[in-house]
Amino acid sequence: MHVRYSLFALSVILFLIACGKKDNNKPKPDVKFLDSISYINDVAKVWKNGTATSLTDGNKDAAATSVYVSGNDVFVTGYDGNVAKVWKNGVAIPLNDGTVRASANSVYVTDKDVYVAGYEFKNGRRAAMVWKNGVAMPLTDGSSEAIAYSVYVSGGDTYVVGFKSNLISNIATLWKNGVATSLTSRNLPSNATSVYVSGYDVYVAGYEIDQNNNTARLWKNGVVMPLSDDFKYTNLNSVYVSGNDVFVAGNKIHADTIFAKVWKNNTGLPLAHDDLKIISANSVYVAGNDVYVAGYDTEGTETTTSQNGNVSMIAGHPAAKIWKNGIGTLLTKAPKDGYALSVFVSGGDVYVAGAERFK
Repeated sequence: MHVRYSLFALSVILFLIACGKKDNNKPKPDVKFLDSISYINDVAKVWKNGTATSLTDGNKDAAATSVYVSGNDVFVTGYDGNVAKVWKNGVAIPLNDGTVRASANSVYVTDKDVYVAGYEFKNGRRAAMVWKNGVAMPLTDGSSEAIAYSVYVSGGDTYVVGFKSNLISNIATLWKNGVATSLTSRNLPSNATSVYVSGYDVYVAGYEIDQNNNTARLWKNGVVMPLSDDFKYTNLNSVYVSGNDVFVAGNKIHADTIFAKVWKNNTGLPLAHDDLKIISANSVYVAGNDVYVAGYDTEGTETTTSQNGNVSMIAGHPAAKIWKNGIGTLLTKAPKDGYALSVFVSGGDVYVAGAERFK
């Protein structure tokens, strides 16, 4: 996930997409959240080994979208109200003046240079942005919608992925040193959500939508890699390469629900979940033989059927969650809501970025 939006609204949208693929004669679930009517602003959070630190005070809507550890320094990106921010060891550095909305969605640190990908409104539209050490380097000019979701630096080259609208559809796009390349030649809605560079190979994760069907996409050096049927009806949110192994994480739509999933080399790995819940896997990180996944789960899901056959699913409280080798640990619990968007492991310590909602 990596951009300002209602995560809970996105879950509902994905759920409705899933319903669209089913038998039209079958009752369609109506998804609701117990806290969807009244709440106060989300607070940007970073967890270290399960212990939370607040980065914002709750006076404005906020979230921490990405975390990166370099030496003894912890860098976190996100937004606080209209201001895109990067926090270094908890100290906020604004990336824009707040007169227009902006968000910082991804951070990468190398040779003491801090690269941040995101967006800022220009000419009334979101423009894809990269900031290097706080200096803005626009990737688009706002003439059409564009968002940068992920940044990676390798060999002196800067790789950024996201989408750029061609006024017909949003098209998955890779920018290398500011030069844009479309990852698909079809005018179908698509998105690139994560980039990872290993040696000379550039891996990009994302998805494409055809006739309301979401299909996972994994590009290697601009070419779509073959994926198993298990990747149908799936959004990929994150890619990580360890040696010769390629790990991806995302959301799979199946049997009228949405659940988190992680794959290694085209094969699904165990990830504890409940098929009755709406769950999301937003970020994957591999350290040695351990696979970490950050996302969210829901507590207190209930399903009811009315007399006319309509099904209602009430997803009680979204909860930030971290999985290690498939075993999940909640970072937030009801009545507080939360979600985790990014995970990074350094020196045996596990860092997670996300947000928590105080009710």
